[in-house]
Amino acid sequence: MEEYRKIQQEKYDRFLEKKKLEGFVSFLTSLGYDVETASKIYSLKYVEKIQVFFRKFRFNDKICFNLQDIINYNESDIIKIRQNNKIYGFHYLDYIRHFDEEGYSNPYDKSPLELYHIRRVNSLLKVKNKFKFNKHSKYYDFSPINFNESEFWNPAEIYGLFESRGINSVEVPENVFNEMLELPPSLYAIEILSDNNANRSYASFDNFPTTNDVQLPLGIYQQLKILPKNISKFKMRIIEPPKGTEIKLRCMITNENLLKDIKGKLTQEINKHKILSLNQIIIVESDINYGMIPFKVEHLEPSNVISIANVDIKVDFLESLPYQDPMESLLIELNK
Repeated sequence: MEEYRKIQQEKYDRFLEKKKLEGFVSFLTSLGYDVETASKIYSLKYVEKIQVFFRKFRFNDKICFNLQDIINYNESDIIKIRQNNKIYGFHYLDYIRHFDEEGYSNPYDKSPLELYHIRRVNSLLKVKNKFKFNKHSKYYDFSPINFNESEFWNPAEIYGLFESRGINSVEVPENVFNEMLELPPSLYAIEILSDNNANRSYASFDNFPTTNDVQLPLGIYQQLKILPKNISKFKMRIIEPPKGTEIKLRCMITNENLLKDIKGKLTQEINKHKILSLNQIIIVESDINYGMIPFKVEHLEPSNVISIANVDIKVDFLESLPYQDPMESLLIELNK
């Protein structure tokens, strides 16, 4: 009886295999393959081999060896590579910074990357990177004056942001300032980075260099998403941002009567800035009650850092944040 059942099972298995083959061949012939080629693809299991290959080498379902370094970033900002049978993932801005400083190597251990990885990462960087500008210097290390040892921003520092209108301007060291003066006439800016941080901040040159330690405005820390007490080592370099064509702003308070002449007042206030960059907070003085209105820069074209000197820029507005008081909105948003 057992032998009979085995024979019947084998007959049934052959029947199912025949039906599967017929269905497979029918599908491939509908795509233009001849019967012989379709049968060969099935018998040699080419489809299964391709599936195994893609399951092994695709990255979207793989856990990175350095997961702790990228866990707080958006998945869409991560570029993964496979090296020595391990999957590594890095924020695309970390690749850019590392390649500029260390050359084409793995940011995790600085081991050289194969040509295939270099080409693949560079092609993805062209798609993902919106921080587009001309670079005019190497990175310079510096340690700024620490003016806040607490765990949060306080009202006095927010008032300083109101007074500066959110203008990011920095007195740079004399060697950096002199290097900028030797460049052809243009509008130059400073890119500022901090250690172990993919975020970027940008500032215009102050009129004179500093003879002491660099002092960074609150807006720089806000864009880098750090507090002064958390880090002491920074880098800066000279860049030349492109001329801007479009800005999208989000008002950080909700009120129907903030500005009487929105276009005129915004144009006047924005022109006080030489450059604008993504996530920068700018302050506009109301022409109704002289109150301070904070706006956050949430989109820029053609780059995430732009020059706004002597250009016509399209300005659009996003939905306002649900705060009534400017100080309340900044204290909550900056201390998140």
